Amino acid sequence: TDLTATWDALQKRGLGGNVILQLAPGVMNTSLSMGYIPNSLIYSITINGDNGENAPILQKTATSDADNYILKLYNTRNLSLTNLAFSAGDAYFSKAIEMQRYIKGLLIDNCSFVTPANTQSNYNSAALYTSGGILDNVQMTNCTVVNLPYGVNISASQQSDMVNGGFVLDGNTFSNVYQGVYLGYLSAPVVCENIIQDYRYMGINISSGVSDLSLLANQVCGNGQYG
Repeated sequence: TDLTATWDALQKRGLGGNVILQLAPGVMNTSLSMGYIPNSLIYSITINGDNGENAPILQKTATSDADNYILKLYNTRNLSLTNLAFSAGDAYFSKAIEMQRYIKGLLIDNCSFVTPANTQSNYNSAALYTSGGILDNVQMTNCTVVNLPYGVNISASQQSDMVNGGFVLDGNTFSNVYQGVYLGYLSAPVVCENIIQDYRYMGINISSGVSDLSLLANQVCGNGQYG
């Protein structure tokens, strides 16, 4: 499946039922902005690959902040990304999935995220990232993140009338990161059974605006200043 052409067609035509986009093994160079699909409030979209070495590789070597993403999600609904490999060629610009505006019903499961070994601390480079996005039921499960400066960097919307609920990190492994998990402005997030190892600065950072956190059975070890 040509992901860019397919997403463009879906944005023009909308959904008439649940859709699965099956990606073939191999490397796909992409920097794709994914906007709202008509009828995705009713029907779901799954972008699926395969396990292990057969996972399709979504690859990008960014050169500036402007193109520092592999997938950029705008106002998506009921989207699942499963069994995919994300590869960033430049560790300083290694943002894989960026969420903007209002994201509802996002599942990222059994995906891998990798960039070359480095000593970077760029907060704009993470497997999953938002700055000011409204998040409703976003889940990242059973994924591996290797060498990215940040594993997950979430600073959700601070609008007083919005509740950023349903955020889940479950069963992920973060290795050789500067900071494993950073969370801000979330309501009742769940962070459970993740492994954060060989971090250089901080394992888990729960920042301002987080309420009713569930932090359960995580393993955190590294040579950073804080756990």
